[in-house]
Amino acid sequence: MEWLGGVAIPVLLALGAGMAWLVRNEIEERRAAEERLSADRREVYRRLLVPYVRLFGRPGEEGAAKAVEEILSFDYRAVAFDFMLVASDEAAQAYNALMQYTFKEGDKTSERPWEMMLLWGRLLLEIRRSLGNKGSKLTNVDMLRFFIKDIETLEEAAAAAAAAQQK
Repeated sequence: MEWLGGVAIPVLLALGAGMAWLVRNEIEERRAAEERLSADRREVYRRLLVPYVRLFGRPGEEGAAKAVEEILSFDYRAVAFDFMLVASDEAAQAYNALMQYTFKEGDKTSERPWEMMLLWGRLLLEIRRSLGNKGSKLTNVDMLRFFIKDIETLEEAAAAAAAAQQK
């Protein structure tokens, strides 16, 4: 019976070491897959955002017309499809909200441009979070500060609209 204790302990240690190796290997494989997916995500996100950067970065009808034409193109739809496959749930929902607003309110955006900008900021924020900044304390308006010269106007319009909705 003593021989059982002499055999059981080394066997249990070997099993434990084997299990630890399997777990570590699985973690490393997941990390490598996540790194590959992150690189893919970055490229898809960049391609998805380019027309919007054009839209918001080139004020005027010509820049807007070119950006809208690009957003409605087949190639852009293919990018959007890739985006929906690799994006986090929150980023996909933010993109869907922006697109639904564009579809439903596209001809009225000149009346309330801040609504679309807030949706754009939300998309940027969710993309930021999906790329590893999950604990980000920034807001959708913070994501736009580098991009909009008179951001206070946007904040004031959004606050006024929120106050009006509560009445």
